[in-house]
Amino acid sequence: MRAVDTGSCGCVGYVGPGLGGGYGRYMGFSGLISDNFISLNMVLADGSSVVVSPSSNADLWWAMQGAGHNFGIVTSVHSKIYKRTTDSWFFASYVYSGNELEKLFDIANSISKNGLQPKELTYYMYFTRIPDVSPTEPIININLFWIGPPSSASPVLAPFNALPVLSVTNNSLPLPEISAATGLGSNGPACQTGANHLSFPNGLIEFNKTAGRQTFNLYRDITASVSELNASSINFEGYAVQGMRRVDPGSTAFGHREENVLLDVTMSYPATKMRNKTFDDEAIRYGKQLLQLLQEGQPGRKRTAYVNYAFGDETVEEVYGDGGAEDDVESLRVRRLRELKKKYDPKGKFVWYEPLPVG
Repeated sequence: MRAVDTGSCGCVGYVGPGLGGGYGRYMGFSGLISDNFISLNMVLADGSSVVVSPSSNADLWWAMQGAGHNFGIVTSVHSKIYKRTTDSWFFASYVYSGNELEKLFDIANSISKNGLQPKELTYYMYFTRIPDVSPTEPIININLFWIGPPSSASPVLAPFNALPVLSVTNNSLPLPEISAATGLGSNGPACQTGANHLSFPNGLIEFNKTAGRQTFNLYRDITASVSELNASSINFEGYAVQGMRRVDPGSTAFGHREENVLLDVTMSYPATKMRNKTFDDEAIRYGKQLLQLLQEGQPGRKRTAYVNYAFGDETVEEVYGDGGAEDDVESLRVRRLRELKKKYDPKGKFVWYEPLPVG
């Protein structure tokens, strides 16, 4: 049997996230989704059909791996696939009170330190509300996914098992069933229709306990005072990065390979509040406040925004730049992308999503 990485939610496919890099649970082994492209068949803005690969339209090949939404329509993909190493994935879902935040951040930092998170491990940590477990207070939910049997995951699970827990569930399932079992399936909250989900992303090198505590407390206050926002969450996604970092950072347009944690502040509210500008503005304001607190936890480093999670008002540099230290100088990566936009889409036909400027 063979396997290929995809986005982690059941409603996310392969090519779409891959055009923006594409995080997934096999990342420790095979890198980003786009790292596994071999060639792309495309229709360009002038209507021509081209093959894009390292040996054909090589400049566009570079751009399509991280900024691909800007340059054309992908009609098919030739991609690497891999022999599946196991038929069973183990997952464990822990729910903790907010009192454990600092200890959980210490554990997460020890796991991802220096990019050495075990390649078999993916984890998602959420600040969220689960009324059945904690009727009045937000909680911290951690879902861990392990490629292999439970016995081989024991060293990773040990520090989580040592903390007082409100609830824990675990199971071993085939990969196609993992997303649904942990609320990320096509029918789960992340994929539901009839609700609004506003995303405010950032990339983190490590967890900052002071910023985390301030953010958790503000999240508690917001979701307690505005009941329509109590399905909102703050999501920390921890992927193994060894596969991603085997790729030369300059060889693709994806600019955030140094980050260890993908952050997403998600403001969610029901359809009854959609297209209500006053409420939309309130949700946006709260989302940016939460994001700012976490950004302040990494002083000296500018914000980045994973393009597939971007809200829409980020700077070009935040989405497509290199990250790193704060400055006002546009990165070589963005300058190169601007030139390629002029070459392949001079009239701006592909500007629907997180567009590069034309001209």
